[in-house]
Amino acid sequence: MGSWVLNNQTSSQGQSATFNVTAGQPVVLAEWNSTTNTQFFSIPGLNPDGDQHAYLANVNAGQLFTGSPAGYYVGWEDLAAFQGGDFDYNDTQIIVSGVLATPGPTPGVGLAGLAALALFGAARLRRA
Repeated sequence: MGSWVLNNQTSSQGQSATFNVTAGQPVVLAEWNSTTNTQFFSIPGLNPDGDQHAYLANVNAGQLFTGSPAGYYVGWEDLAAFQGGDFDYNDTQIIVSGVLATPGPTPGVGLAGLAALALFGAARLRRA
């Protein structure tokens, strides 16, 4: 497992991180709610309730807020149904942008690498 790089208590809008992975490497998106000490994953079978906790959609520049980049929007539900989760997927939100691929032996900075931002970075420490 990697490290958590974004914290919803101290990260600011527009803060970014870059991840490099080997092309084709699978990426599982994860979020941690420290209030309930529960982790949720983009694969429903890994979640304590078996539900889907990550929502992914393509977005255009400026679609989410003024100045937001085009990319992949990831929204999270940070509570299980049995914890009162409403599944509106707005508890933690990120945009994965700047997806690049580098040909050749150098690992690319691909969607998987940038999507790892959510795996390693969308740490939800407690509901705001």
